[in-house]
Amino acid sequence: MNFQSKKWLQVAVLAVSCLIIAGCASNKKVQTSAPVTKSKYEVIVDKAQKTGSRQKKILKNLKTTTYNHGPASEDYLGRKNYQQMIQLSSGLVQGVVTQWLTVPNQAQEPPFTILKVYVQRSLASKSDQLAHKYIYVYQVGGLKGNNRLAQHLEDTNWKTTNNIQNLILMTKEGLPVPTIGNEVVLNPVRMNTADIPHAKELIAAKHIYGLTWNEQSLWLKAKNGKYQMANHDFIQKLSNTTVEKRNSQGLEEYEPAQASQLSIDKKITQQINQIIAK
Repeated sequence: MNFQSKKWLQVAVLAVSCLIIAGCASNKKVQTSAPVTKSKYEVIVDKAQKTGSRQKKILKNLKTTTYNHGPASEDYLGRKNYQQMIQLSSGLVQGVVTQWLTVPNQAQEPPFTILKVYVQRSLASKSDQLAHKYIYVYQVGGLKGNNRLAQHLEDTNWKTTNNIQNLILMTKEGLPVPTIGNEVVLNPVRMNTADIPHAKELIAAKHIYGLTWNEQSLWLKAKNGKYQMANHDFIQKLSNTTVEKRNSQGLEEYEPAQASQLSIDKKITQQINQIIAK
């Protein structure tokens, strides 16, 4: 091969190398700038949290009150461990609250709320059929006062603030009602919708779910990403209150705060977080 041919070969090799390098750089740029695709669950959470942000602003301006329903029964405090909790319920699921539905209530009754929850995953085989579906959860607490106003708030996705002073947010001691956008873990028990007053007026589903052991069947996602039992903050406040002080206020002893119950709840909560972390 003469000198001129070698020179042209070197030029050709250099040109091809430049094209390959440029192509790789271009592909890398496309890959890094491509939009991140969110999962269905992430989209649902984002939408719910936007509504929840409006809801929390309204709830913050309402008069709030709690009530004590009296001492718990042995059935209420019946589960002894995680395995028994699953055995005596309809399983365990994790998801996000997407809607509140206020059940019409009378003046002498506490309010009840039906929560629409999207179940992202089942944490026990017993509840596998609920994964990636919406379910309805019936729990005590919520808006009390003008039933039509409460329904209007929900119908407008919490975009109105007219006459909200006519509503009260009432909850059971230790059992907050999860706001829209709250990520939750539920230990539900299945019930027939027909057995719940007014439920058939609000939802078409044949079945509705209750919290098997009230606040001991509800966990809320904390800022650190782990789940804590719904009564966690209330228990912390209660630790500075004596039984005598509660009695002087006409309040019964808060049974879930007993040392034996706290130990059981702590172990169950740890197991739930371990399952979620897998």
